[in-house]
Amino acid sequence: MCDWVASAQIGHCIQYHEGLLLRDRSETNSDLTTKDRARIHSVARRAWIACELGLVHLFSQKVGEDHYRYLAMRSSSPLKPPEIRTQLRIAQMAASNRKPH
Repeated sequence: MCDWVASAQIGHCIQYHEGLLLRDRSETNSDLTTKDRARIHSVARRAWIACELGLVHLFSQKVGEDHYRYLAMRSSSPLKPPEIRTQLRIAQMAASNRKPH
């Protein structure tokens, strides 16, 4: 996800999940393995961080009942790819170090 954000052209999209993100990340409601849930959580978290940094716009498209495509669209930024990667890593490390309230 970080490499895509750094190299994508403005307006390009990537689908980072398909299903129901809240359920698919849930320990109690998901049919997915712990490893798959962790991977989905990690990608969704990176997408959210990129959105908070103004690097992407996030949106979803309904496919069916409880079934969505989750997409990230690259927005404009004055940052160069190496700077984007650095900003994403710093933000991700900061988010990992935050303690729950």
